[in-house]
Parts: sequence; structure tokens; C-alpha cells
Amino acid sequence: MIDTGQTTGGQAQMGGSMGTWADVERIVASLPAVDQSTSFGNRAWKINKLTFAWARPLGKGDRSKLGDAAPAGEILAVRVEDQGAKQAVLGDTSLPCFRRGEDATSAWQRL
Repeated sequence: MIDTGQTTGGQAQMGGSMGTWADVERIVASLPAVDQSTSFGNRAWKINKLTFAWARPLGKGDRSKLGDAAPAGEILAVRVEDQGAKQAVLGDTSLPCFRRGEDATSAWQRL
């Protein structure tokens, strides 16, 4: 999860350790050919102009589904290569993840 210092009243019972946006920026900065830009006004990280990770606020539908477990602040979304990779990420209970849509190849991950 990204440590924003904010809460929404409930604690999500998901595994994984607490990360920060500084951790995300440090990790993506270590990757070759990564450019930081924006997408729909939110931070995004791209390789060859293709977005592979982005920050975004939770939408109303997300908040409704997550209820009190909804995190405050932005979440980190990460694009993965295929359904197999998505299922591997979502199946790893040590990662604080939730999915949005069965067909999407993005695993929406709370860091």
C-alpha cells in the first residue's frame, strides 16, 4: 500500500508491506528507458510512449465495492503482459492487490 498518512475509517485486510510513492519513483527510475509523464492529469510511467504504470484516484464504483476498506489517496495501477501474469500478481497474497474487471490485463495494485 502507498503510505499516504490518510485513512478512510477501515483497514483493508490485505497482505504486503507498506510502500511509498518515493519507493515507486525510485524503482521505475531504475528501469531503462522510462519516462515519467501524465495520463488524464495523473502521474504515469511509460516506455516507448506506452504506459505501464500510473497513479489514479479511486472512482465512485471502486469506493462502493471496497467500502470501509477503500484506501485514501491515489492507487498505483500496473499493466501486465497477459492474463497469466495478471493471475500471478492477483494470486500472490503477499501483495496488496485488487482487480477491476475480469477481462482487463491491468492488475490494480495498492502499494
